[in-house]
Amino acid sequence: MPKAAAVTVRIPLASWGFTKVPPCRRTETSSPLGGRSGAHSARDGHAVARRYVLDTDACVFMLTAPRKLGRLARKALEDVEAGRDEALAPAAVVAEVLVLRGLGRVGVGLPELRRAMEASPGFRFLPLDLPQLDEFAALAAIRDPFDRLIVSATRSVRGTLITRDGALADSGLVETLW
Repeated sequence: MPKAAAVTVRIPLASWGFTKVPPCRRTETSSPLGGRSGAHSARDGHAVARRYVLDTDACVFMLTAPRKLGRLARKALEDVEAGRDEALAPAAVVAEVLVLRGLGRVGVGLPELRRAMEASPGFRFLPLDLPQLDEFAALAAIRDPFDRLIVSATRSVRGTLITRDGALADSGLVETLW
C-alpha cells in the first residue's frame, strides 16, 4: 500500500494516465444475476459486458496513481469509464480504504470515492449483502478478513477481480486480472 502523501485525486476516471477451497454451492440467497453477459447495472439498467470488482490496491491506484495499475487493469477501467463495463467497490474495500486512511497509509478517503462514483456511472458501491455472506461462510480458508470479503463479493456478482494479489490470483476462486 502506498504511504500517505500529497495526493491528487483525478476525476473523472479518464484522467488516469491461500489454500484452495471448493467452489461455493448455490444457496437460496445466492444472487441470480450473471456478471458477464447481459448483466444489468443496478444504477441505470443498461446492459454491461463485464462486471469488475476492485480490490483495495486497485481502488486506491485508480484514484491516485493509475500508472501503478497493470496494463489489463487500466484497459478494463477505461472500458468502465466508456460505459461498456461496470466496476464495483465492495463495502469491504471501502472499509479497508478508510482504515488505511486513518492509519495515514493512503491519502484517499470516502469523499474522493464518492466523487469518483458520481463522475462515472459505471463505477459504483457494492453493499454487503446476504449472498456475499453465504460465500464468506464457505471461504473460511482465506485468513485475511478483507480478502475473504472481497472474494465473496466477487463471487456473489460473478465478476472479475482486479487485483495484484498473487495469492488471490493463484487460488482459482475467482477470475482475476491486473
